[in-house]
Amino acid sequence: MGILIEKDLEAVPDTLTVPGSTELRHELRSSRASEVAQVEYALDPDHDIYFLEGGQYTKTIPAEAVTVTHAPTPVRRSVTLACQTPPSSIVSVEIVETMSDESGDHEHSMCTVLVR
Repeated sequence: MGILIEKDLEAVPDTLTVPGSTELRHELRSSRASEVAQVEYALDPDHDIYFLEGGQYTKTIPAEAVTVTHAPTPVRRSVTLACQTPPSSIVSVEIVETMSDESGDHEHSMCTVLVR
C-alpha cells in the first residue's frame, strides 16, 4: 500500500457536549514521493449521534482528496457532532476513518469521543 498511517486518528477535544465540534487529526505518509488519498469518516449506525454537515444529520462524511508525501503529512478535519435527542448519559462514540490510495488499497484508523 502506498499510504501509511504515521500517527493514528485522534479527536481534540475528545469529550464534548452536543452539538459540539472536535478536530480529527492524524498523520499519513506515502511510500511514493507523492500521491492522492481519499479520506472519509463514519459513525456507528447503532446510536443517535451524527455528524452535522451543512445543516444535515449524517453518519458519514464523504471522501475528500488529500495529497500525501513521503514525509509525514498532517491531516485535519473539523467536525460537529449532534443528535436529535440529547443523550441522558455519556455516550462513547467511535469515529472510523477509511483512507484509500490511488491503487484502491484501504487503511483504517479509529478514535473515540465521549459525548454528553
